[in-house]
Amino acid sequence: MEQINWLKIKIDENTYIETSKKDNTLISGQYHVESNSHLGNLFCLTAITDKLIKNSNKLNPELKKFGDSLLIINDTTSFLTRLNKKLKEIDLDYRYGLVTYYDRTTYNGELNILHKSNEFEHQSEWRP
Repeated sequence: MEQINWLKIKIDENTYIETSKKDNTLISGQYHVESNSHLGNLFCLTAITDKLIKNSNKLNPELKKFGDSLLIINDTTSFLTRLNKKLKEIDLDYRYGLVTYYDRTTYNGELNILHKSNEFEHQSEWRP
């Protein structure tokens, strides 16, 4: 993703509209290039991390919007071992980890399946 600081639009062969942040006519813009190299994430989990525990002793009430039930995985090592085994068994190229949250109004750089806008940071997400 790249933050845009200028824009030039071609109206016809001889007419262009050009704006930039310098003249305060362009408030904000982003340029995204999408890739079809991955199918998406299998599912999402809320990760109870040291950061989450440090900031609060409760889960964010916004998480209730996902439903009225939850699953707690106590033995994460066993869970990951079985997940890895199955994904290799079906020959699926994969990666997993904690989601990195970014500010979509200022971030410039590569994004992948493990990136998400910081407006969702309260989800403390882990994705396989």
